[in-house]
Amino acid sequence: MFARRVGIGKNLILIIIWGVWIFSLLFLRKWHILGPVSFRNFAGIIIVPIAFFILRSTKITNVIKLYFLWNAYYIIINSLNGVDVVFTNNFLAYNVISFCIIYAIPKLVNNTKSLTIITLWFVFFFVFNSFVTIYQFFNNSIAWAISSFICPMSEDDLQQLSYYENADDLLSQSICSGLNGFAVTNGNFIASFIPIVTILIWEKKNIYKIVGLIILMFGLASAFCTQQRMCFLLVALYIMYVIHCRVSSVYKTFLFVFALLFVLLFIDSSLFEISSYGRLLSTDPNGRSQTWEMTEMYFTNMHYFLTGNMSGNQYAEEMMQTMGHNCFLDALRRGGILSLVIYIILFFVVIIEIKNVIIESKNKRFFFALCFALAALFNILYSFTHSSNIINGNTFFWLSYSLMHASLRIEANNS
Repeated sequence: MFARRVGIGKNLILIIIWGVWIFSLLFLRKWHILGPVSFRNFAGIIIVPIAFFILRSTKITNVIKLYFLWNAYYIIINSLNGVDVVFTNNFLAYNVISFCIIYAIPKLVNNTKSLTIITLWFVFFFVFNSFVTIYQFFNNSIAWAISSFICPMSEDDLQQLSYYENADDLLSQSICSGLNGFAVTNGNFIASFIPIVTILIWEKKNIYKIVGLIILMFGLASAFCTQQRMCFLLVALYIMYVIHCRVSSVYKTFLFVFALLFVLLFIDSSLFEISSYGRLLSTDPNGRSQTWEMTEMYFTNMHYFLTGNMSGNQYAEEMMQTMGHNCFLDALRRGGILSLVIYIILFFVVIIEIKNVIIESKNKRFFFALCFALAALFNILYSFTHSSNIINGNTFFWLSYSLMHASLRIEANNS
């Protein structure tokens, strides 16, 4: 099916260009072309002049308007506080790239062939990343070498890894970075893009469903190996959604009874020992236990409450490590109370929009739009417990969101 849509022989150059672009955008943030400009920055920016000559317009949704509004306020508030290097580097590396994606993707992706090529590359990179992640979990030196070459780990993560270089596996250690260079980013990648790479599950033919299920199993295994709780939870949530949509009532009943018997029969076995799941079921306290303490400081300090505290004093790093791990508190941390208000509005607007797209796409069998919408949704859910957020220019989200609208337009025109 996919091979026929793409026409590999006729479109080889186009396929290669898309592959290089997606790979650079997703993984090459630490490969630098010139000074601070990375391959990822270049990949994000280069599509703008290309898209400029395409007459098709970019749809500016209410979500995008609110995102631009938040960024305008963010720039103003940081200018008043005194713009620093951290703000400038992060803004250029993330938000500016997201602006480029928002503008260019609806122009460049104009037919089913482009959607299919992009999806196939996502599948290839996802499976490759899953293999690397799983082998990293079992401390395979080749997997670590591949990861280090594509996106090197930070010094802290390398030091942590050195403590476990002779271990059989890395259970309880969330350091399997895959192709992403950082375990948290790897978890975000797996959780966000698993709906896209398992698109074949929604096809009618059993052979396609089987391929989709195999990829889903790779995703579940790699999610476990990252030892990222939110990643594993979202993959499990996606599996439940697939079962709800694709399995008949009779089989749902069978699965429920089987799951219930499984729990009752093996509840006392080693399968349910918390230690056997590593970090996933761990309740050990960590730095996030101080989140409320840092948040309380915002409501008792008028300067923080009104303008935020991105950097510049002794509490900045601690606030980032605590408040920064929740999307709402992170909005408060970055720009104060008005930043939080704008984000709350943005959050509900984008959730409602994605919900409507999911319902429409499922009813009309717009499977590309459905999968990209689910990817965007999982990105938002992931930000409940991690610093990756739509307002700070999360590339995974804005790429999924832009492709959602492009695919919705294309599939509507083809229906």
